[in-house]
Parts: sequence; C-alpha cells; structure tokens
Amino acid sequence: IRVIGFDANAVAIEIASQQAQELDLNTQVSFQQMNITELNPESISLAHGVHDYQCINHITKDYYPRLVDLVASLLVEGGVFLTNTFSNHTTNFYGEDISNRDNGEFIFQFDPNNPHHKGKKNLDEMYCYFFSEEELIRLYSPLFIIENIRLVPHPSISGRFHWEALMTKK
Repeated sequence: IRVIGFDANAVAIEIASQQAQELDLNTQVSFQQMNITELNPESISLAHGVHDYQCINHITKDYYPRLVDLVASLLVEGGVFLTNTFSNHTTNFYGEDISNRDNGEFIFQFDPNNPHHKGKKNLDEMYCYFFSEEELIRLYSPLFIIENIRLVPHPSISGRFHWEALMTKK
C-alpha cells in the first residue's frame, strides 16, 4: 500500500511525518502540505481508496461539490471512499450543543473561562459544519454508491457524534 497524506497545516504534516518515520513507513507514506481544494488530480496516480477525515467539515459549502468531484477524480472506477464527518447530532462540541441549530454552521470562539477549550487557542475562528445524514446522501450520491452510513459516538468526548460513510465510485 502506498499512502499520500494532505493537510493545510504544517504542524500536522510534521507530526504525521515523524510518526511515519517512527513506524518505519517512510517508503510507503508521504505527506504534502496544501489546501486540498487546490489539489490538481492529474498530478497524482489514480487511487483505489481515499479517506477524508473531517476535511469537508472545515471548508465552506461553496467547495463541497468541488471536493466531491476531486475525490471521484482521484479514484479508479469502483474505488472506495471512506469519510468521517461531524454530525448534527452532536450535543458537546467543546461545550457547545450543535444539535439544536437551524443549520450546521459553527464558528469556534475560544473562551478562556470554558474548561472544554483548554489548549484550543489555535482553533479560534475555525469554521465547522455539522452534517445531517440526508445532506451527506444528497452530496455524495450523484458520484458514489453509498454502501454504509452510520452514526458513531466519539471515542472520548461524550455527546460528540460523527458520520462514517463507506462509498464506492460509480
């Protein structure tokens, strides 16, 4: 297996590269710092699988169709796409209840008096979107067969939920 990881954050790339080196995976894993919306799919070989871990949650709705097209263009026919996205069922996102909002948009505001925000200073003003199951199906179904979509509780944060969806490129 050959893996290429992308992230806009230089610190995330540095940490991932260090972990790959510690696990002796340097020949199988590489990382590139870039905003995923700027990725040119023609610069990369087609993949049999793509995994999006909450990237779509931090880009604005204008880019959703572009991201879906990008993922599809990176995959061979029948390729597998696994996504993990924030869910609108979340009742605890660093102390905020997202489930009662009319739409899923949320801008993280750092509050030094909120114990849930300890260590989160670098996330101030971070854009987040919390999807409903219907939104995900509508977004991905034109280009993907949705094999499985399920609501999963966060392993360590009570009240935080994610959607995990397994799809195949049409």
